[in-house]
Amino acid sequence: MSLKMRIFKKSILLKLWAVMVFLVLIVLWLTGFVQTRVLKQTYYRQHLEQLTAEGLKVVRNIAADPQNGEDLGTLSHILGLNIMIVDEQGYLRECRGMGMDMSPAGKISVFEHHGIPWGKEEFNKIVRGETLHYIGQNNFLGQNVLSVALPYEVKSERGIVIVSAPLAPITDRIAALQKVTLYTGIGGIILATLLSLVFSRSVSYPLIKMNRAALSISRGDYSKKLDFKREDEIGVLANTLNFLAAELQKKIADIERLDNIRRDFIAGVSHELRTPLAIMQVCTEALVDGMTESEDEKQEYLNNIHQEILRLRRLVSEVLDLRKLETGKIDFDFHPVNAA
Repeated sequence: MSLKMRIFKKSILLKLWAVMVFLVLIVLWLTGFVQTRVLKQTYYRQHLEQLTAEGLKVVRNIAADPQNGEDLGTLSHILGLNIMIVDEQGYLRECRGMGMDMSPAGKISVFEHHGIPWGKEEFNKIVRGETLHYIGQNNFLGQNVLSVALPYEVKSERGIVIVSAPLAPITDRIAALQKVTLYTGIGGIILATLLSLVFSRSVSYPLIKMNRAALSISRGDYSKKLDFKREDEIGVLANTLNFLAAELQKKIADIERLDNIRRDFIAGVSHELRTPLAIMQVCTEALVDGMTESEDEKQEYLNNIHQEILRLRRLVSEVLDLRKLETGKIDFDFHPVNAA
């Protein structure tokens, strides 16, 4: 495992930064993708509506003056469009604009020489009254176009009008919008990086302090207090650690106090045991050495030994009672007493 990977796994700051940047990238990518598609569709729809409106104008002009080639040339030049008029049999009547200026005297079939993006079946649908549109390469015009085909009818003559606009200006606008989206995404990543670092630090710094406090507690130092004026989970955890440190300090102080009491008690018991044992030793040595001159004196020594044995027994009983008190296993004998 590389050093960078180990650092990444151990650093919550880097993890939070990576998650936030990843989320920003996902959101920006989805937003840009949806925005581009919506803008494309909106632009194409608006231009199709505009081309349809221009096509209807051409249809009205044809109805008003069937021999209006010069007017079509002027209109196509002003609008930057290509206007093509095809009769019902599929022969080209007029083709004006976008580098074309044709008004052929002979019969030129648009299906053979002037390729249009629709077949004969679709062509017949247009002649019968449908409006079709096309987006893509036009081999006759030699570029990508947006085209609308509309029917026209002048007296007994029918045909179609094809109005085409170059697609390059539309794609240029979309490309410009995509660049804006890209620059916005880069700015968003930079902003997300800065915000994630600030946010990650606000989360990781308290955790680092709490870790140091926990290490201090493990070493027996309970003086470090966490002062986070927060009401979220981190603040609750800090208060819990403070409470834990105070309780541990209190418990350890109680244990030390009990240990001191136990040592004092053992010292006291040892002292109490030493006195009767010394008396019993003296009396026993006197009896063994035959230092007693009379039976009464001998009995006195035995009485002393007996008293000290009872005293030792009482001390041992008290020690056992204390042990029972500590373990909670002592039985109390309750009975009424005269308080006075």
